[in-house]
Amino acid sequence: FITKEPTDTTEATFLLNQSSLLETNLNAYVSGKKDKIGYTFFAGGTHQNAVDVNRDGFSDVPKTLSVMVHPQLFFYPDRATHIRLGFVGNYENRMGGDMRVIQGLADSTHQYFEKSVLQNYGVDLIVNHDLKNKQGIYFRASGNYFDRSLTTNYAEQAGHQGTGYSELYYQIPKGRHSIIVGGNYLLDIFRRSAGDTSSYRNYDYHTGGVFAQYSYNVENRLNLQIGVRGDYQNKFGFFILPSAAILVHANKEFSIRINGGSGYKVPNMLEILGLEEGINTIPTSINLSPEHSYGGTAEWNYRKIFDNVGLSVFINQTFFYTWVQHAIISTEDSMGHYTILNVNNGATSLGVDNYVRLKKGPVEIYLGYTFVYPRKEYDKAQPYLTLTPLHRAATVISYEINKHWKVGVEGSLVGKQYLDVGNPTKPYFLLASSIHYTVKKVTLVLNGENLLDVRQSRYSPIVYAPYIRPHFAELWAPVDGVVINFSILVKI
Repeated sequence: FITKEPTDTTEATFLLNQSSLLETNLNAYVSGKKDKIGYTFFAGGTHQNAVDVNRDGFSDVPKTLSVMVHPQLFFYPDRATHIRLGFVGNYENRMGGDMRVIQGLADSTHQYFEKSVLQNYGVDLIVNHDLKNKQGIYFRASGNYFDRSLTTNYAEQAGHQGTGYSELYYQIPKGRHSIIVGGNYLLDIFRRSAGDTSSYRNYDYHTGGVFAQYSYNVENRLNLQIGVRGDYQNKFGFFILPSAAILVHANKEFSIRINGGSGYKVPNMLEILGLEEGINTIPTSINLSPEHSYGGTAEWNYRKIFDNVGLSVFINQTFFYTWVQHAIISTEDSMGHYTILNVNNGATSLGVDNYVRLKKGPVEIYLGYTFVYPRKEYDKAQPYLTLTPLHRAATVISYEINKHWKVGVEGSLVGKQYLDVGNPTKPYFLLASSIHYTVKKVTLVLNGENLLDVRQSRYSPIVYAPYIRPHFAELWAPVDGVVINFSILVKI
């Protein structure tokens, strides 16, 4: 969703992008405001031809046609009231698989394809009303209808889903204290469509909740927040979710923040397996419990501008920990049959994220490093969560040559990951670069990604026989190789 609000000046932006992978994007955005009414409108479209990068006869990039529109209206009946009403519509038609099938040349040997057609329509409403003494009442709601079919040469998964969310809360500030009380309602309904051959089942989820939060704030010194939420879910019952956070400013440059909380997630086969996996066999009788999560973060920030040398420095280091109790785990055998169950010990993830930003004149440098230790506590033989890099590092250097030219280089290192069978993958390095040229209201951008042409197919096959109904390797590295983009941005 577009969250930018309109201004009294009419704005218009148009973007055309062409990729070396035969992808074309066209986007347009306009906004304006007059008196008590404003508007924004976004429209975009993408056309992508199927591409077989590694020449194995199967598409690495699917054939795609998509269109999206997102208009919004803003109403300002008085100084205290702000209303936003929006709509989003999205259509996508995507087809991948055997390149000869995509080209219309299917025969007895070349049959495999996956075709996905989706339609998504949604509305959202936000109403903010300020009261006396800085109090306020706030309401927001959204509804979405999602229809998708996934068809292959041997099966079809089709269904439609409706989701809704509404929230109303009241804010009561008084001096250094502030209280928020409110409630919300969530709706999630799924129905299989005619022709569906998967093992998914219809469901109706309804969740109602109330919440409260207390805040104590000493400006530029201390901010303390304590909250609690209570939810009732129509199938899995009650959930109580406490949370707390504290932010301390030691001085203008240095601050520390610590927070902790809990959450839950009800079982949903569409999220556990995904639509593509749902074509295979799912057990007809599954008794799953919700996942419960507990975690927190501790971080420190340092900001400093050294006027004498014209240097700006920002440093952030965040430590994090999460424990998922009763984690839901799915495994697939060689026949495509699934075993899905809760595990008692669950899974944990702990680590540290480091970020540094330096700016001196026209030069900016970003440095980042993340260490994650993801563990399956229930599996001592292969304790690492699959496809989660233990180490990630990245750096970005940008140089603004003058008011017209800007260049940048980005490098990132992705450490080893672990596959489902426990085998480690190889680490790899990605290199990207971009050149920007701006003249008046036009910006030209030439961007190159994965310039070293790192591809998983250089290490092992991606597709395995039988090719009429193939099996695919777990993806842990890029599959599309070098990508060059050229775009034209025009602002009016």
